[in-house]
Amino acid sequence: MQMGEFLNEQYAVGTLEIKIVQRRICLLCRGVCQMDIELLEKYQKSSNRALAWLTQKIESDGSYGQEIGDLACYYKSPYLFYISGKIEEASLILMTIKTRFITNEDSYLDCARKYLDFALGCHENIKEFHFSHKVAWGLAVVANLTRETKYIDFAKSIVDYLLSIQDTSGAWLKDEPPHVSFDQTAEIAIWLREISAELTLSLVAD
Repeated sequence: MQMGEFLNEQYAVGTLEIKIVQRRICLLCRGVCQMDIELLEKYQKSSNRALAWLTQKIESDGSYGQEIGDLACYYKSPYLFYISGKIEEASLILMTIKTRFITNEDSYLDCARKYLDFALGCHENIKEFHFSHKVAWGLAVVANLTRETKYIDFAKSIVDYLLSIQDTSGAWLKDEPPHVSFDQTAEIAIWLREISAELTLSLVAD
């Protein structure tokens, strides 16, 4: 394979493919033999075939079909679609997981509410702890499903604290070791996006 062809191949397809292209460049620069590069391409093509198969199975309602009713058939798909640059497909599957396996399964929702009601009864410092971001996300999801103000208010109180401790640079826990600051900055940013989406839906009038 010529370098020009190599750089052009699949470059704009998605995040996973871009990473593979970058990896190939590094391998070529390091003198890795063509046979090994072709082997890696074989892995990538196999993954792409699986991705295409799953994509074709998504129906208009965002599910894999009414007959595919096991959560085990769904829960790994959003991550695969996301890292492959298929954000819309990832969102569709996530919505199916929420509507089919949470909203329609009272036992799952009841369990989630018990966890959150326990959190509501904990010491007030649960609202002022940076690791409570996942609690805030869970509250926002259940608030979206139930429209109960106690979950909305609790989620907001945790988010208010997170916003108050964000550094002006944009980072969280900036004075902590890098592995903490970088990790938590990325994680809190992710959960804030998720919380925002869930609370937006929860605040829309029925």
